[in-house]
Amino acid sequence: MADKGKNTLTSTSKRAQAQRVVERRKHIAAIVGIVIGLLIFLSILSYSPSDEALLDRLSWIDIVRLPFDDDIKTLAAELNNNLGLFGALVADLFVNSTIGYISAVIPIIFILWSWILLMKKESAKFVTFTNYAIIFSILFSTTFGITNVIIGDIRKEWSGIVGAFLADISIKLLGKVGAPIVILTALFLTVVLAIDLDIHKTISRFKSLWDSIYIRLTQWKGEHGKEEYETTPEVSIVKQEEEDTHTGIKDEIVEEAPEPAEEPLIEEEQDEEIITLPPPTISEEKVEEPAPQLVESEDEEIDYVFPSIELLDPHRQVDTIPDEELKANAELVRAASSVWQTI
Repeated sequence: MADKGKNTLTSTSKRAQAQRVVERRKHIAAIVGIVIGLLIFLSILSYSPSDEALLDRLSWIDIVRLPFDDDIKTLAAELNNNLGLFGALVADLFVNSTIGYISAVIPIIFILWSWILLMKKESAKFVTFTNYAIIFSILFSTTFGITNVIIGDIRKEWSGIVGAFLADISIKLLGKVGAPIVILTALFLTVVLAIDLDIHKTISRFKSLWDSIYIRLTQWKGEHGKEEYETTPEVSIVKQEEEDTHTGIKDEIVEEAPEPAEEPLIEEEQDEEIITLPPPTISEEKVEEPAPQLVESEDEEIDYVFPSIELLDPHRQVDTIPDEELKANAELVRAASSVWQTI
């Protein structure tokens, strides 16, 4: 029984030790994969079309021969890639011999897979992302290949050999009109499915993105309009100052001009010097109203006393005839009547 217990302990310890060794190897492989992916990515980023002429005289074997051959050293020194001969060969392989500049997606996927392996994370979602990324890269290079065939003047580095080949087949199969429509539609669907896996979610996402962009544009226009409004008063002040200077000059010119002879003005006191009479009283005999007389001398001062308010009240006058006058008038009437009777 003791031997069996020892055997089980040794077997479990061996399994645990073997598992640790496997885990260490996975960690080492993951770290190496991250480094290799980073080097490939940097090589593609530092690709230079001028290195293609030098790479026709170099090969992968020259990496080993480099320390022992002076000619290879001189050629490698003329390369423009930041990673030297290795970077130039890797960049030429991925850019020209595969799918062009979009091949930078491949080392990124390699780095991400190495990171998942190192951190022991779930890879189900990343498998879907990897498939969509590869499909998108192929369709992207094919799009540039079709554009180069239809329009021209597009460098081969944008499509690579794979993109140019697929573009040639699609144009011969669907023509110059059908091929771009099919490829662009497939590219759009790939992007939509890769982002949300649902076209309705993608449409709502694009709508919200457009709304946010529109709001930012309106805010920017509002701030720009406020700045213009704040600057306009300064301009108006400057214009007002210029107008004031011009008007000041004009005023000085007008002041220098000879003044016309002033006409003698009739003083307002003349209106007060007119003699005002009280209203006429009602009477049987007409009373002649004296005409107002103006004072000829303006310098003479008159102590005028205003009439009382009682003059404004009209009062009636009754003429009383004495009795003697009435008797005399009666006598005269009788004498006149007697004279008319004798005639």
